[in-house]
Amino acid sequence: MTVSAQIILDLGLKRITVLTDHPTELVGMAGYGIEIAGHIPLF
Repeated sequence: MTVSAQIILDLGLKRITVLTDHPTELVGMAGYGIEIAGHIPLF
């Protein structure tokens, strides 16, 4: 498990919106039961 996924799960989050310019890099989060509700581009 990635450190980021572990932190998100430890916080009790199951659905998140992320700030990123590369949303395709977050596909792996679904494997940990974390749903990406959306993304907000940085630029």
